[in-house]
Amino acid sequence: MTRLTVAALHRMAKAAQTHDQPTVTIVTHPQQAGGRYACWPDGCILLPQVVLEDLAFPADGSYVMTAKGLGDRVDRQGLSPAFVIARMLPLLDTTPRTPVAASPWRYDLGEVALRLLHRDTDYTAVGDHLWDAWTKHLDGPTWQPSQWFIVWAADPTTRAHGCSRPPLTASSPPHPRKPHDPPTRALLRSGAGLRPADPHRHAHVPPGLDSRPG
Repeated sequence: MTRLTVAALHRMAKAAQTHDQPTVTIVTHPQQAGGRYACWPDGCILLPQVVLEDLAFPADGSYVMTAKGLGDRVDRQGLSPAFVIARMLPLLDTTPRTPVAASPWRYDLGEVALRLLHRDTDYTAVGDHLWDAWTKHLDGPTWQPSQWFIVWAADPTTRAHGCSRPPLTASSPPHPRKPHDPPTRALLRSGAGLRPADPHRHAHVPPGLDSRPG
């Protein structure tokens, strides 16, 4: 389900937050015996027992996250345990779910790098650094219950063990863009800024893309 360590938890917290001292909110799932989750504004992940032991079985609350473990308690008004339980944990049970899988394509738009993900009939785009951070430590199929988040779960109905809630764009063909930017169909059709994430893999060209990657 998860391949998580304390150091990996710190890397995920840093990927999801821009400040030098990332924080994490630890919560107990009210409907899952022994289910403890670490949460950020952009997602949450089920904590394995070994990680809970390394964190000294912390009480529910928000903490500074370091590479060696949890630091001081902090007051996170916008991400309190009560908020996480009421607003974030229910995302783990959201259905129906559309399966998604990473394509080898990344789209560079200024300083924003987006990964294109395959869906049944179209594509969606997700921040590549967040996708990379989550997939290194989460096992299992990936699903998209809505265009606003992705979950990792064993099947279409089981409670997910991970959720990433970065800004997503879903369309067919894809039009990844920054907020308030004009549509990028022309750039996508020309191949500008679009490239395989791994040059050694065969790149499947999404519908509507007429040229090879630049």
